[in-house]
Amino acid sequence: MAGCTAAVLLARAGHSVALVGPPPESAHDAHPRIGETLSGAAVAWLDKHDLPGPLRHPNPHWKIPGSLTQWGSSPPVETNSLTERYGPPYRLDRLRFDQALYNATRETWTQRYGVEMATVEMKTVTPDEEGWSITLADGLAIATAFLFDATGRRARFTRSRSTYIREDDPLIAVWAVSGPTTATDRRTVTQSAEKGWWYGCLLPNGRALACLHTTGKDAQQLKAHPSRWLDRLAKADMVCQIVEPGAFGSPEDLSLYTTDAHGYLRAPLMGDRWVAIGDAALAFDPIAAHGISFALYSADRAVKTFLNNGQGDYADFCTHQWSVYASKRQEFYRELTA
Repeated sequence: MAGCTAAVLLARAGHSVALVGPPPESAHDAHPRIGETLSGAAVAWLDKHDLPGPLRHPNPHWKIPGSLTQWGSSPPVETNSLTERYGPPYRLDRLRFDQALYNATRETWTQRYGVEMATVEMKTVTPDEEGWSITLADGLAIATAFLFDATGRRARFTRSRSTYIREDDPLIAVWAVSGPTTATDRRTVTQSAEKGWWYGCLLPNGRALACLHTTGKDAQQLKAHPSRWLDRLAKADMVCQIVEPGAFGSPEDLSLYTTDAHGYLRAPLMGDRWVAIGDAALAFDPIAAHGISFALYSADRAVKTFLNNGQGDYADFCTHQWSVYASKRQEFYRELTA
């Protein structure tokens, strides 16, 4: 996502770009992806930059009308998002959103703006006199003067050149997508629970998502015993107002997935002829609902810094994003343990 955004913005500025990595349909063959909330501000940003988003037609995405939250010992809180300053957030059909953004990059290439699509993984990166020599998994090589690392939490390039300077406690998301459901409430629900907290919602494809964020040890036990996850879900009364526990099927049929969900900030975020964007630079605890938005914004800021010959506020921008997030996250978790 961050990579596609950066590729389009760079190509529009007149640069030749190589986008390296499998297309969304290949990346999603194994199992669904989690992360489907897009803020109203990010929706407006996509529209402003003529990139595919919920304001384009046809639109498979849903407006999120509000939220239902029960956090710690506090009473339940209901919010209405229809009066948000930048408009309501959207629940994305994530596969179709990712594919549309990839197709926009492909169209940029088709229009001869200079995007080359390499649909295999990067194997090695070595410096040379002109910048970097990238060897692909199929044996082909690409030479580039500048590298944008948009490889997500793997940070395949950045990992060897930076370290975590800020890092949340370990957090694992244990989640499942239901079968077809008759539920109709499109709000987002979050609810504290033993050893963590739940997130639940309906998806635009007519199924429901339920996700428990917990410790690594607890996640391992739940993955090994899906019936325990279902039992815990049945006790999450507010989540069950949005999703139907029975729609997830029996423990034998349940496909449980685990995803690293802890937040972190890397440093340095950029160096000589390279920059990290999206989750390769920093990632947020899902409580922030800011991962997709940051992927877009970080690509934009990094491109502007590149176009200005390295002069810009990209690192400061990322550090500020982390600072605001860390403060708000601390408030949330303080209430959780109250």
